[in-house]
Amino acid sequence: MFLRGETLRVAGRYLLNIHSGIVPAYRNVHSEFWAIRRSDFGNVGVSIIHLDEGIDSGPVALQRRLTVGPGESIFSVRYRNSLLAVEAALEALDAAASGPLPATPQDASKREFHRTPTLADLANALVDRSPVAD
Repeated sequence: MFLRGETLRVAGRYLLNIHSGIVPAYRNVHSEFWAIRRSDFGNVGVSIIHLDEGIDSGPVALQRRLTVGPGESIFSVRYRNSLLAVEAALEALDAAASGPLPATPQDASKREFHRTPTLADLANALVDRSPVAD
């Protein structure tokens, strides 16, 4: 679903998205899945972004990275990243209450769009069961 025009302008101060990936490197859903499957552990985390008409393309309010531990499964990373998303959202709300939120434009040259994992992608991750980092 895309938000357009007047819908984006209806919010008073901010219209934010909690994104489970580090943008602009990982856009769309299940971003941590693709970062892990590519062994791109430095780009596992959460972005709080200002909504615009694109897909996860708005300016960044804040980002928090997740450290992936040795022997950790992709499923435990997904769980911990969800907890990090809650913490980041609360941090953004606190920051917005005390002043303006940053709105750092994303580097458009580094944007990648990742598709939703298929059942086969998820099954391979489940069957693999190997640690995501050693």
